[in-house]
Amino acid sequence: MIRFEKFIETVKTEIRLLCGDGYQIIIEPIPRNNGTEHTGIDIRKEHGEEMAHLSLDSYYEQYLAGMDIEEIVKDIWDIFNSFEQKELPRSLLEDFEKAKDKIVFSLVNYEMNKKRLESMPYVPFWDLAIIFDVLLERTESGQRTVDVTNKELTAWGTTKEELLFWAKKNTPRLYMAEISLLDDVVKSFSDGIAWDGYFDGFMKEKEHDFYVLGNRNGIKGAAVILYEGLLKEMAKSLESDLLILPSSIHEILVMAYDNEVDLFLVKDMVERINQSEIPLCDVLSNEIYRYSREKEEISMIRFGMES
Repeated sequence: MIRFEKFIETVKTEIRLLCGDGYQIIIEPIPRNNGTEHTGIDIRKEHGEEMAHLSLDSYYEQYLAGMDIEEIVKDIWDIFNSFEQKELPRSLLEDFEKAKDKIVFSLVNYEMNKKRLESMPYVPFWDLAIIFDVLLERTESGQRTVDVTNKELTAWGTTKEELLFWAKKNTPRLYMAEISLLDDVVKSFSDGIAWDGYFDGFMKEKEHDFYVLGNRNGIKGAAVILYEGLLKEMAKSLESDLLILPSSIHEILVMAYDNEVDLFLVKDMVERINQSEIPLCDVLSNEIYRYSREKEEISMIRFGMES
């Protein structure tokens, strides 16, 4: 096994041999969620705009798990070629009329992303922030998105309110919601998080069905709680208000709200899972929330009281 720095050098060299002349290969740190960053590799034509951006951190994990560097290099090259087009979708960013149907939203933690949020439009949502992306392209190999920054907002001559309007229309369509029982999700992952162990405290006392809410793409699915009518229909089906637990930026846990549940215990559980099970870049919040059937809105719970 080789160290990460040597791994980067080796992958870059092998990609360059595979590409031949006429390509630029750029290795650079890329900011991520919650103040983290990863080492990215960009491949672009010297006389064109086509570009593939991939994380070498995730590939290094696969290398440590036994994947050959030759396989990794081939995978990177195949992904680049699957995205390569005569017309780069990034040109969408130059025209709001073309971009507006591909604007989507996601949820991040406000405090952990304060610095990052200075350069982009966002909408406050309790201790979170709603941010926006443009979905450039999606293929079987993955997808390309780009953050909407203040630069785009100014160039488009629009507002964050209009971004939110379009994102509310587009995100449910482009990232369809998916609801599963937690028990089914746990059973489908032999080496996944032992979620049921964390819930033993009140699972023993009463029957509680936990639901996992996310999207079919498995990416930034926590934002489904913003989908119009989703929580309303779920609360109607369960004939109850909802207790919302932020599992990660990718998914949310939901159960019927029960006045007898120890909310301190639930919040402590969320905090422990975030600290021990969730990568820092995927943490959403240590807070818990309630959806009111009567008010049809989400509120944040603090020490047993709603804010």
